[in-house]
This record gives sequence, C-alpha cells and structure tokens, in this order.
Amino acid sequence: MMSFAVPASVTVSPGKVWVAQIESAIHQFCSRIGSEEINRHNCAAAVNRAAAILGGSAPKLLKCNLAVGANFVAAKSYRSPFHDPQDPKKCCGFNAPCDRQPYKSGCGHCAGGTGPYLIVQYGPALAGSVEKVRCVLDRGCLAVAGVLSGICDDKPDVGCERKTRPDLVWKECPEHWLLIIGYADDPSGKGNYTFVFWDSARMSPIHTCGHEFGLLYYNVAENRLSTGPTLAMMTCDRDGYHPWPYPIPTDKYLRHWYTQKRYQVLKLGASGPYKPPTRAC
Repeated sequence: MMSFAVPASVTVSPGKVWVAQIESAIHQFCSRIGSEEINRHNCAAAVNRAAAILGGSAPKLLKCNLAVGANFVAAKSYRSPFHDPQDPKKCCGFNAPCDRQPYKSGCGHCAGGTGPYLIVQYGPALAGSVEKVRCVLDRGCLAVAGVLSGICDDKPDVGCERKTRPDLVWKECPEHWLLIIGYADDPSGKGNYTFVFWDSARMSPIHTCGHEFGLLYYNVAENRLSTGPTLAMMTCDRDGYHPWPYPIPTDKYLRHWYTQKRYQVLKLGASGPYKPPTRAC
C-alpha cells in the first residue's frame, strides 16, 4: 500500500505540501463516500454512482454545470515494440487469442515487452482544459476523465463506437472513466499539477478505505496529462501496467495491487457537487 502520512499541520517544504494535498483529497473521499455498494462493472455508471453518493452530503446550491471539454487530443504515435525494425508487434483487439498465431507472436499484448507502445499527443488546448478542471475542483465540484487504458486503443466504448466515425473512435470513445476528486500543486513551482482520481477498475496502487486511487500528472513542459509524470516514464508492460512504483509480481492476479495501469487522458468534464468552494473562478 502506498502511504501518504504527512500531516498538513507540519508541512513546510513544497514536497510535503504536495503530499499533504494528495492525502487530504483521499481522506475527504473516504470520509464522505459511506458504505453504499457501487457496482463497478460499468466504469461510467460507477463514476456517476460515486458522484451521486458524494453529492448527497455536498453543500446546497453549488453550480457544477461548467464547460470543460475541448478537443485537446491531437494524434497518436505508435512506438516500440510497435514497428520495431525486425520484430514489430501490432495493436490487436484486447480479446485476440494469444495461444494462436499470428496473434501469439504478433500482438503487443501477447508477445510484447516493456515499451511506450501507443503515445497520445496533445494540442495547445490541453493547458486551458487543465485550468478549467482546476476551476471545477476549486468551485467544490467533482470532475471526470475519459482515458485510454493500457498499451493501445483496443477497448473503446462499444456504444460510442457504433455511432462514431471509424477514424475518430480511438479518441472519441474512451476505454475507461476516472472520477477526479482533487489536485496538488507541483513542488517545483513550474506550473505542473497532480490530479487525484478514484479508480472504479481497482487498477491503481493507492489502497485505502476499501477503495483505490491514482494520480494523473499534468506536465506543462511536455504538454501531457497521464499517469506518467514524464514521457520517459510512460513505459508499460504488455498488460498495460507501469513498471513502477513497485516491482511487478509474477502472479498476474496480484499485479494491480502493486502498480498503476497506464492511463492517458482523452476527455475532461465536470461532474456533480462535492464540497465547499475554495475559490471563485
């Protein structure tokens, strides 16, 4: 279990402030979520259910119908082990039979190693969308993020896929949704932010109060928003897990208890009311 045990009352350095802000966001969620059952089979429905539970104890009259979304995703870049010179892998359907050829040796999730795989490239609109999400959270509301999950764009939302132009499915139909519950300022003071999210899929490594949480890093210099703090840390194994913060267990059923599933943000939006506002924006 990842521990953020620095009390806010003793924080001095920017790094300790960052840790305390993350810890505070998670503590707030844990103290408010209650014990109601959340069906996690459908991630979008699970996010809405969690937001509804949290909204039950939110201050009245909070205005959370804020516009956030923007077309900030520019393109996708296939990298190693995709298109490697002598032994390239492909982005196959997530349910391709790995015990059969050509899938066994040709699919990234069947025979790939550690690598960056598919990398989302962002446009200039990302910065404005990040600022709007900060505003949503500071106004006392929750936010949501639709993400690309794992090594590739192989699991788009089926309902969305049916009504979307084929070449746009990968960025218009997120594979997974996260509930953003807070954020922390970057200790370096360079304009980066770390967003704290609740993961209904239980594939994030901060385990507490019966729930799982993870961190999305906005890197202003690289213009990125994902679970990788830098492009150099965007590597993942063939199952889509970052090889950090802990060594990956050999037992695949325990893997998600130690590592973070790689998420790259495709969509951002406002959700429901949550807590007293800290700033008007």
